[in-house]
Amino acid sequence: IYKNTVLMHKAYSLYVKEDRYTVIIPDEYYDKISADYDSENRELFIYNENGEPVFSVTPKLKALFDEDEPNGYSIIARQSGYYYLAKTYEQSSVEVDEYMLEKLIIIC
Repeated sequence: IYKNTVLMHKAYSLYVKEDRYTVIIPDEYYDKISADYDSENRELFIYNENGEPVFSVTPKLKALFDEDEPNGYSIIARQSGYYYLAKTYEQSSVEVDEYMLEKLIIIC
């Protein structure tokens, strides 16, 4: 604590430059995950220590996205003509839900 007003701690993040968003990685998950970016489909995948998917994030143009058929994705942000979509995988040992992802993904 800094002068009783600011809590300081380390933070880890993944910045996807092409898609202009950052994923904040909580301290307790830092050494339990890995990441892979599919540049063809513009999708970031986060995996647990066993290689199982935890969640994925992808931007889609609003004009090309059909909200009636999200295919398991949830809209977590809307900005500049894009929907930022996330999909969670329940079988993972690292528990993440859409509400948590809304807090962990920052659109730049």
